[in-house]
Amino acid sequence: MKKITYLLIAGALCLLTSCDFSSKSKNSSKSTTKTQDQTEQNDSSVDNNNNNGSDTKDNDKKNEDVDNNTFKSAKGYFSINFPMPPATDTTYKETSKAGTLYGCQYTYKKSANGYYIANYIDYNEGMVTDKNKEALLNTRADAFVTRLGGKLTNATKGKLNDYPTLTWSSKINDSLNIQMKSLFVGRRYYQFGTMAYNSEISEKEAKAFIESFKIKK
Repeated sequence: MKKITYLLIAGALCLLTSCDFSSKSKNSSKSTTKTQDQTEQNDSSVDNNNNNGSDTKDNDKKNEDVDNNTFKSAKGYFSINFPMPPATDTTYKETSKAGTLYGCQYTYKKSANGYYIANYIDYNEGMVTDKNKEALLNTRADAFVTRLGGKLTNATKGKLNDYPTLTWSSKINDSLNIQMKSLFVGRRYYQFGTMAYNSEISEKEAKAFIESFKIKK
């Protein structure tokens, strides 16, 4: 049976051409990370929803908390129910002609053949508008499965707290099942879901994980 590699997952998260990954420890939700070349940004620029993409630095221990399997990211301004505490020490960046985008990824490895994933990345000012959000959601979902050698087979538009969402899935080589949901809140892009071979993570388990996602107000 094939195994899902950690870098394969991380690589698939990137839409643009060049990504740098930093992963120091994948065992504790209390671990810390730093993106060395990221510019400090002022929290006062956050909009009323506290998650417009002004701060991707989820570096402080106090910013992550796990309570009854509910993982809370203070800097990410969201919560989601992982089966077990995820690794919280992976930061990455996407580089393109439009500039450098920073993100943070949380992963729980159920086994070598099943992963629970939640991540976010902040677009730069002016890159995300009400007119192009839905197109960007489709583009990123398509790019994700394409990089894994598959095609986007199911994609459903929706809303979460009035924010546009895309719930999507793909089955690659008749064995790798991808169940994901993505949305924009301001210029911050969220993506969360599961990747698993065969029935390592059931459709019911994937759905429960995805539907547990909440935006912190």
